[in-house]
Amino acid sequence: MQPSTAEASSTASGAATPRPALDPWVAALLPVLLHEFNNQTQLLTGMRAVLELGGADELFVARADDLARAGERARDLGYVLAVLGSALGADALQARREPRGLRLVLDLVAIAARRREVPFDLDRERTPRLRPSALDGWQPAWALACFAWLAVERAARERCTCSGRWLVASDGAAGLELRPFHLDPTTAARLVALAPGIEVDSAPGGALLVLPESWVERG
Repeated sequence: MQPSTAEASSTASGAATPRPALDPWVAALLPVLLHEFNNQTQLLTGMRAVLELGGADELFVARADDLARAGERARDLGYVLAVLGSALGADALQARREPRGLRLVLDLVAIAARRREVPFDLDRERTPRLRPSALDGWQPAWALACFAWLAVERAARERCTCSGRWLVASDGAAGLELRPFHLDPTTAARLVALAPGIEVDSAPGGALLVLPESWVERG
């Protein structure tokens, strides 16, 4: 999502120029993402230190699986970072497409919820896969992340669990239902603007975001 608010800053001539403020949804999730990156780099930094001391062959053999997992995790986090960068207006994702994109952003929201001490009760294994033809590749994932984060914030205020479920319509469309959620017209329009083609509607005690069949496939 493009930044929607601006702050005034002064130039050398004294004139005020608009300075875009960081999108609040990006601001909420970016620190969590950077912390996860840091966790992965700590392992690699530690192994580099051992390598510089010499005689690290046995260590690398013993930690080969850890290195592989760190590489895979860094790749997944790189996708989420590209989604956030694209939401700020950069062409960060470029040609990359990630079938697990919806799952990866929900995993980040789950980590963010845990940091807020909000239980996030959603079977993420049922998350559908994202087709390469879904817009520019990042908008559906970002809209879903923002939708989920709004539910987490609501749960934090109400001091309750954020619960949800995936639904599949007869035409193949996939819907994520989350509660608690207060869906007002402004919020609904804002979410739809993130990924034109989605539908957002109220559900009993919560809200439902629907991704069209042409964007998703069963995981």
